Amino acid sequence: MAGASSLLGVFLRRDWAIARSYRVNFGFELFHTVVSLVLFFYLARLVDESTFTSSDELDQGYFAFVVVGLAFMKFMETGLTAFALQLRTDQTTGTLEALLVTPAPQPLVVLGSATYDLLLAAVSAVVMLLIAVLGFGLDLSVDVSSILVLLAAIPASFGLFAAVGVVMAAITIIFKQVATLVSFATAGVAVLAGVYFPLSLLPGWLETLAKALPFSWALDVLRAALLGGDPSILKLTLLIAAGAIAVPASLALFAAAVNHAKRTGTLAQY
Repeated sequence: MAGASSLLGVFLRRDWAIARSYRVNFGFELFHTVVSLVLFFYLARLVDESTFTSSDELDQGYFAFVVVGLAFMKFMETGLTAFALQLRTDQTTGTLEALLVTPAPQPLVVLGSATYDLLLAAVSAVVMLLIAVLGFGLDLSVDVSSILVLLAAIPASFGLFAAVGVVMAAITIIFKQVATLVSFATAGVAVLAGVYFPLSLLPGWLETLAKALPFSWALDVLRAALLGGDPSILKLTLLIAAGAIAVPASLALFAAAVNHAKRTGTLAQY
């Protein structure tokens, strides 16, 4: 356990040192957050609330609906992209092969590579919610029971997104250039999770598919917990189970991809 914490600490210190050398990026990130909130705040005024009177998803208005979706998108997008992007960087800088032949357990190496990005995404999501509350009047309804739900749902969501991100990293090991695939996956998950609009607006077959995916379970539970709804215990249980299954499965797939690249001599290629 101590060894794992030490290794993750090494990755965190490395990525924090890199991030500190580009301090202006923090300002740009905050500016982007504020601009996004302004955009959707005024867009919400154009939405005809009367058309959503029968929808529990929008009973607090479109702005509340979409802000939680945007915060969710922060760490969802990072989880899906960070592993592949970091691995791609390691490929092009020639450090990937050295990392993967160290005595450190491979799962810790791949998970540790994006630990900083995931923590930063979580902080960014919290900052977005705080700005929405303090600057735009978002009314979050959080009590003891919803906090307990969040304590279970957030780690499970992180696990799910990390698992998909590790799969993307495994594909990067084999096919090298996967930027288009990662972008497509991110946009697809945003739609199928219901980040920007209720899933009920999708065509019937696509709505059925979206509601069967754990991404929509995660966002449904988080929205209900933050906006005073009634979180589905079934969806929360299924989300936790999905994350628990997906993480080891994705790490096994990554290990298989690395072994394949070693056998074919393509591990260091980019």
